[in-house]
Amino acid sequence: MQNLTLLALDTSTEACSVALLYRGEKTHINELAQRTHTKRILPMIDEILANSGLRLNQVDALAFGRGPGSFYWRSCWCWNCTRFGVWVLIFLSFLFQI
Repeated sequence: MQNLTLLALDTSTEACSVALLYRGEKTHINELAQRTHTKRILPMIDEILANSGLRLNQVDALAFGRGPGSFYWRSCWCWNCTRFGVWVLIFLSFLFQI
C-alpha cells in the first residue's frame, strides 16, 4: 500500500481541511472557514493536488471526516457541513472514476 494516493477532506467543523497521502508523504491544508466550506473546499483540493503535481484522476481513494465525535449531532450546521463533504466526494468520485 506504499503507492496508494489518498485524498481526504473534513468539513464537519468550523475548520475546512484537505489532506493528501502521496508516495508515502502526507501534506495538508487546514483553514478556519466558519460556514464558508462550500467556497473553500474545491480550491483547497486544487491547491493540494497542484502542489504535489497531481491531477484528481491520479488519486486512488477518497476519504472524509464524519464528524467531531460526541458533539456530532448537537449542531445542525455541523451535520450540513459533513453532508456537504460527502457530496463533494461522491461528485468527484463519479466525475473522475475514483
